[in-house]
Amino acid sequence: MSHAQQQILEAVQAQLIAAGTAAGARVYLDRLDPLEDRDLPALLVVEAPEGEQLAPSTVSGMEQRELAVQVIAVLSQAGGYAAQAREMGRQVEVALTARTFAAPKPGRCHLQRSRLILSGDGDKPRAARELTWRVTYYARRGAPDQPF
Repeated sequence: MSHAQQQILEAVQAQLIAAGTAAGARVYLDRLDPLEDRDLPALLVVEAPEGEQLAPSTVSGMEQRELAVQVIAVLSQAGGYAAQAREMGRQVEVALTARTFAAPKPGRCHLQRSRLILSGDGDKPRAARELTWRVTYYARRGAPDQPF
């Protein structure tokens, strides 16, 4: 079985694909290749730079863990792209706070922060909405592949 981190990232990806956002099936996990216009709009799912934090061991060797996950909505459009990036951010927020989303358990995924990123590369204006989520789970020490 894969590490809980991988399970959570894959669950986020699956939930966003199932939600039918403006990105459709263009929800990429750990993508390093640059996004081309044909790939947009898209959602990128990655572990946030702050990664995972562990609380001291609790009863019976249990550890509370918090994984920071970033979902970045990216689009390129002639006009109104900042507003559309915000709309995609709204769609992500609705999907990841739905009662049906369980990564690894319902109610343990919380939005920590959100920001708009505007960029222009010559004639290619782009907008991105970066949402950072905290996913809390528990695991026994030495069993990071069995979250609950």
